[in-house]
Amino acid sequence: MSRNNDVFQVLVVTEATPAAEDSTLADLAEGAIGAFSYNDNLALDPAALAAEDFYFAVKIKDLDGNDDIRKSSGTHIQHKNIVNHTNKVYTAPVEMITNNTMEVIVCGDEIGVKVEIRNQEAYRLNGYNQVVKNYVVPTSECSDCDTDCFDANCAAVLTSLVDLINADPDAVVTASQVAPTATDPLDACEAGTAGYVAGKLILTVNPVALKDWCTINLGYFFPHQTEIIVTPLSGFADTVIATAMVYEDGAGYDIKQLEYEAGGWNGNPGPYRVSELVGTAMGDFQFFAVVGTNYDVQQIQHDQVSVSGWRTDSHFERTIIASENGAIGTAMASMVAALLGPVTL
Repeated sequence: MSRNNDVFQVLVVTEATPAAEDSTLADLAEGAIGAFSYNDNLALDPAALAAEDFYFAVKIKDLDGNDDIRKSSGTHIQHKNIVNHTNKVYTAPVEMITNNTMEVIVCGDEIGVKVEIRNQEAYRLNGYNQVVKNYVVPTSECSDCDTDCFDANCAAVLTSLVDLINADPDAVVTASQVAPTATDPLDACEAGTAGYVAGKLILTVNPVALKDWCTINLGYFFPHQTEIIVTPLSGFADTVIATAMVYEDGAGYDIKQLEYEAGGWNGNPGPYRVSELVGTAMGDFQFFAVVGTNYDVQQIQHDQVSVSGWRTDSHFERTIIASENGAIGTAMASMVAALLGPVTL
């Protein structure tokens, strides 16, 4: 059975020490979390397996500066109905880098590459269609030789291609080069000569600039990284991936968006967040994740099951605990693992 669109809550934790056993909600420090018994609202031992139904709670300051409590999804977590839980440590982004070795080129021709762009921003604008940019520059005109003569201006041609790519206003990639060389500079474009080193075109993907927002992020997309597929059109050998792309996971920017989505479930501010009249946000929205901060994320999937007469109702729920990467994240991972059992990776 699919668990898509489960009701979820996001708890942002800023304190490493969880609530002590048998403490109350009133004892919680701001930003601290605790696992509290559903029966008597006293904190469970954060270092032991939970033996009863419970809920997570974090103390916050509301928009008016008053103490308040944010709880896990649903009324409580039924221990026997915990489906899965994972711990994901923050993953830093790595932008893709490719290179293409320059082949010996001939005059009166052209060289270039085709760059396919794969990211969510491009797909949102163009649908799931191929988004491609072609970068092509001419080689030198042939003079006093046949059209198959090699081009002795290969360094200048490669520089022209690099300049063309870097002049693209979309700035998806930054181009650089390793200039062709030889022992005798006049032979730098002729393979097989003494000291010959072929030129190389290097493309580095630029990170996407993300905009912060106050209430509703109309331009949100995830993931943020861009994959490129570089196909040589002429004048280059096959593409080599020098650095593979890695998607960022756990950025404060994305936790903030999860808080916004969860606001439709938890009444803060509720499902009706946009004015039909002017299309802008209605009321204020309180975020606890901080853009620029990196978070470790624990996700707990649990079912809320109730029985009435001959009927059984099962509701899919999820609780997300986001804690700053480092000591706080490590402490939260230990607490969740102790309360729920081994982490499912």
